[in-house]
Amino acid sequence: MTTAAGPSDALVIAESLQVVYQRGATPAIDEIDLTVAPGEGLLVVGEPGSGKSTLLRALLGLIRFGGALTVLGGYPGTPAVAAHVGWGPQGKGFADGQSPRSVVEMVARLRRTGSDTLAATVARALEDAGIEATVADRVTNDVEIVRRTSLACAVVGDPRLVVLDDPWEFEETVAAISAVRARGGAVVAASNDPGGLPSLLGRTLTLVDGVAA
Repeated sequence: MTTAAGPSDALVIAESLQVVYQRGATPAIDEIDLTVAPGEGLLVVGEPGSGKSTLLRALLGLIRFGGALTVLGGYPGTPAVAAHVGWGPQGKGFADGQSPRSVVEMVARLRRTGSDTLAATVARALEDAGIEATVADRVTNDVEIVRRTSLACAVVGDPRLVVLDDPWEFEETVAAISAVRARGGAVVAASNDPGGLPSLLGRTLTLVDGVAA
């Protein structure tokens, strides 16, 4: 099922996308067609196990897939593409013993563009994610700070495509999604509890057992 027809400059184009984790197994996602154009948002919803995270991993190039999929005009996960894709994982996406600033700086080194210094780029991302300077250099496992760090990693360096897995609906999350879309980027997010995300992102793809409903 196609969620929308888009222009030739679409940032994401999937045709008959399929992911099978084990040979002979039922596909985790199957026959997914979608297009996400500049300035658009897409929210992927469904019950746990419906294939939401699998779809996001395919967009990031983290898993093998069948069918056709292009992201930013290239193959998902290649260095040229990955440098312009922001990723906000659901869980803790970084090793213990790191502060929010050190984690975001590591991501920024891979993605940084524009005239800002590295320190300024990182500081802006931390601020945009609601992480105060007094907290940014502390090592913590506080769940809220971990989730805010995930958001900061997703937006640092102004990537063209931002992918969010079950984002918390912080005020800063709302602002970040709006900012990405306003500058012509795109946002794809997945959530079990969408809250106000459907209206914020504009389009919704519902998955049931890996198939678009």
